[in-house]
Amino acid sequence: MVGYGYRVLALAAALALGLSMLSAGAEARRGLEVLKERFRADLLDGSVNADRVERLVASIEDDGNWPGIDYEDVSLTGFRHRDHLDNMLHLARALQKPDSPFHGEGAVRETVLSALDFWLEHDFIADNWWHNEIGTPTRMAEVLTLLEPVLSESQLDDGVAIISRANLDGFGARPGGDLVKIAEIMAQGAALAGDAAVAEAATEAIESELRITTGRGIQPDFSFHHRQDGVITVAYGRGYAAAVANYAAKAQDTVFALREEDLRLAVDLELDGLRWMRVHGVYTNPGVMNREITRRGAVSSAGPERVERWLEATNYRRQDLEVLRDVRAGAREPAFNGNRFYWRSDYLAHQRTAYYASTRMFSSRNHSTEGTYNSEGLKNHHLADGSNFVSITGREYDGVFPVWDWQKIPGTTVVQKPGLPGANAVKNQGLTDFVGGASDDQYGFAAFDFESPLDPLEARKAWFYFDDAYVCLGAGIESDGDYPVATTLNQARLDGAVTVNAGEGVEVLESGAHAVDGASWLHHARIAYVFPAGTPVHVESGPASGHWRRITDQSWATEEEVTEDLFTAWLDHGARPGDETYAYIVAPNVAADASEIQQAVDGLTVLVNTPAVQAVTHDSLGVTQLVFYEAGDLNLPDGSEVAVDQPCLVMLRRSGGEIQSITVADPTQALETLTLRLSKELHGEHAEWDAGAGHTRIAVDLPSDGYAGQSVVLTFGE
Repeated sequence: MVGYGYRVLALAAALALGLSMLSAGAEARRGLEVLKERFRADLLDGSVNADRVERLVASIEDDGNWPGIDYEDVSLTGFRHRDHLDNMLHLARALQKPDSPFHGEGAVRETVLSALDFWLEHDFIADNWWHNEIGTPTRMAEVLTLLEPVLSESQLDDGVAIISRANLDGFGARPGGDLVKIAEIMAQGAALAGDAAVAEAATEAIESELRITTGRGIQPDFSFHHRQDGVITVAYGRGYAAAVANYAAKAQDTVFALREEDLRLAVDLELDGLRWMRVHGVYTNPGVMNREITRRGAVSSAGPERVERWLEATNYRRQDLEVLRDVRAGAREPAFNGNRFYWRSDYLAHQRTAYYASTRMFSSRNHSTEGTYNSEGLKNHHLADGSNFVSITGREYDGVFPVWDWQKIPGTTVVQKPGLPGANAVKNQGLTDFVGGASDDQYGFAAFDFESPLDPLEARKAWFYFDDAYVCLGAGIESDGDYPVATTLNQARLDGAVTVNAGEGVEVLESGAHAVDGASWLHHARIAYVFPAGTPVHVESGPASGHWRRITDQSWATEEEVTEDLFTAWLDHGARPGDETYAYIVAPNVAADASEIQQAVDGLTVLVNTPAVQAVTHDSLGVTQLVFYEAGDLNLPDGSEVAVDQPCLVMLRRSGGEIQSITVADPTQALETLTLRLSKELHGEHAEWDAGAGHTRIAVDLPSDGYAGQSVVLTFGE
């Protein structure tokens, strides 16, 4: 009887296990159906262009190809086969969208199936792995998802085989921006094939990438790296976020749903990283671009779609997401304010309601920009040489890159050579380690001990950001080359009058080139450039010509002349400068009116601008920002003194004459501790007042590992 009882229990356990497995299998099957229907609904939400549909139906050849597409060119810079795939997707949507005028139409069905058969027969393989593992599988998955009800078994099987080239064993399935996209494609293919194991593997792959890393992926400061070269890569970050958000929304409430803790990290990347790389959270800032800057429409605006996916997938930081969604949808005016320094990427973003500005640098810890992959970004050599883009509308640099002078990138100090080096010299590792910034999330500044890897040039450059204006300083500018050195104030689309206030008074400059002596301010497109000491400035305005082929060798690019009206302003340091300096203030969103410009810069004072120390104070804000390139001290306007025992960055914030906070950072990312002395009596966890010596000693433990370079904010008083 005992043995019989055990057998009964074993049978019951086996039955329960079997029922559990059946239930799990049913849940997986249900999850796959949900995934497929959600992918399908998303695709059907797109628009249908009737003229395009009619052209495609009328022009397709008997064998299923379209004239005008070069089906022979599978090169790295070619593969216009993607146009064939895009045509199929558009026709598939027109055929299956219920409110489409072509819904179920025989001619459209015949055309799209003929085009599909043509592709399946030839199975085009590109020289660029991306098309084979991401581009083509993506479009094929979308086309098959829409056409599934009208496909033969062989068409579906052959198409799924192409989709399966997006897999975890492929070349592109490496950590960073591509793996999550490949996993998303896998999941869509799994939904079509009814393969729960593949969908589960795709989910696990995405979750494995949702982590903080100092390698490929989300950095500790919420910038994003695609390669292990330290280059900020927002294009890949956007692709990463889009894939995660899209899949998270599709998989919610199924067995393939992403973990909530992973979703929260991805939302933090969106709000604390990617949003700060766009002007007002909408327009791409050229300061974070790499080779994509040489593509048409590089200065693009973000729509609300990705944010809507986050809102579908999670309630985490919902209010922040709703604000961003509404701003991108045009339903709310942007009102983002703050300052962020990304110490892992040597990038500073400064956002105010009225404007956006940024500083991009590179150090011995990273590289200047990504390489000229697929022959793009051929003139990006100086893109991180202290570039300083400033925007009010977000469209100031739209379409200018084919006609740009690439040795006059805004903010950079560059030797004006007869021509740029070759494409193999675009990507360079930095030569100095004192490169960084300090920020308390409201105010901040950046400093760049710059040594050019391309030219015989050194300079110490710094940017100090406040509310209505920011200050740009340069010191120790030296070059032993034969060509002149220039610091560019801006090079942007010409928008209205160029006005200057110099010795002759206020004058509107005519189109053309001008050398203005003793300028006190220059104004263009509601941005004023103010010179505390009368400064010679060079200005050019008017048409500039170029072509796309000079900056990219992609097959679409031609030598057809492009002309745009540009505004360019720069300071000329001459050939072979020795210990040269510059100082100017940028006041965005002001009229060409002396009193309005003066009001924007009131309270700003440059305290010192030498190769050892650069410092600026804003009296009315009570903010003082100091760059110590070496250990030393500085007397402040209130009679107090600040001293440091190591090269560092220091920001003091006062209220009512009393210090409320001190922000410090180590640009070298090599220090463990830092000691400051202030001739002010302070008390706090890190402060020790020495009445006999008349100073407060402040010892700071600095962050390490992936957080080295992060600012430390100390607060005092109540």
